[in-house]
Amino acid sequence: MKYFLILSLITLSVITTQAQEHGFIGGLSMTGFNKQETNASTIRNYQTYDNYDNNLFIGYQYRQLFSPKYLIDFYGLMGSRTNTLRNNIQGHYLNSEGEWIPFPRDTTTYSLKFLYFSAGIIGSYKIWKQLHVGIGVEPTCYYSAKYPVNKISHFIFDIPLIARLGYSFKYFDVSAAYKKGSHSLVTDENFRQLKVNDLQFSFFIPITNFFPKK
Repeated sequence: MKYFLILSLITLSVITTQAQEHGFIGGLSMTGFNKQETNASTIRNYQTYDNYDNNLFIGYQYRQLFSPKYLIDFYGLMGSRTNTLRNNIQGHYLNSEGEWIPFPRDTTTYSLKFLYFSAGIIGSYKIWKQLHVGIGVEPTCYYSAKYPVNKISHFIFDIPLIARLGYSFKYFDVSAAYKKGSHSLVTDENFRQLKVNDLQFSFFIPITNFFPKK
C-alpha cells in the first residue's frame, strides 16, 4: 500500500509539469458486482440480489492534448463503495446420493463496505466536436472496512478496465464510464467471486481554464 501511494504521487508530480489542463474531478458511482456463487451449482432457485448503492468519489486529474483529436487523462481518486447482497435460497438441494431434498427458504443479507485509492490513465479520441470516447486502466487499492462474514479488515489490489464517453464544455467536462474489475474483492464459503462492475458519472473542472494562457 505504501509503495503504491508513493509511486502514484511521483507519477502525478512528473505529469503535472507537462499537463496542458489540470483540475479537480468528482462524481457519483453506481457500484455493483459480477457474482459467481459457490452454491449455485447444487441448489435450485438460488438467487443473489445486488443492490446498486450510490457512492461519491473525489480526486485530481491532468489532461494532455496531443492534437485536436487525441487526449490522455491521468488522475488520482479516493472514494468508497458499499454494497448490500441478499441471498434468496428456496426449493431443493442435491445430496451426496444424487437426490433432490426439500430445502427450507433462507434469506441472508451481507453488507459490504470498501474504501479505495486509485491512479488511472485513459486515452481518448474526439469523434464529434468535443464528444470523446476512450479506454484505459485504473489500478486500485481497496481497504475492506466492513465485511461481517470473516470480520477481517484487509487490503485488496485490483486493475479494472475503463470505457468512457464524455463531452468537453468551455469550463468543465462531463463523462460516463463503465468500470470492469479483474480481481475478486471477496472470497469465502458464500461467494466464490465478487468482481467490480460499476457505472460512474464524473465532473472535471480544469482550473487552468480560469487563468489566461501565456
